[in-house]
Amino acid sequence: MLVVGVVMRNFSANGKPNKAAEHDLGLAAGNLLIEATVRGLHVHQMIGLDPEALRDAFSIPDDAEAFTALAIGHLDTSSDADPAHKARDSKPRSRIKQTDFVFADRFGNPASFQA
Repeated sequence: MLVVGVVMRNFSANGKPNKAAEHDLGLAAGNLLIEATVRGLHVHQMIGLDPEALRDAFSIPDDAEAFTALAIGHLDTSSDADPAHKARDSKPRSRIKQTDFVFADRFGNPASFQA
């Protein structure tokens, strides 16, 4: 399944700008990812899409924007699966050190952690 995540630039109730649109979509996508994972599915989120093509294809209104897409399904484990994708998907996952993105006092100053 391919899901298109759309942000509404203005609130429908009062027409005022929705400054939290991307935040809300990110939270919804994160929750969808967790639920799909619990159900044994995999999610691949994509930002490289053509918002105007999606606007035309799905009649997305002018005050909204197709912002992301999520492919949801099962990993292809068949013998004809793309070898590059199989290699990528079978690699162990690594994480960025928290000191590289958690800061104290000012941006770029790593926070100290005590275990």
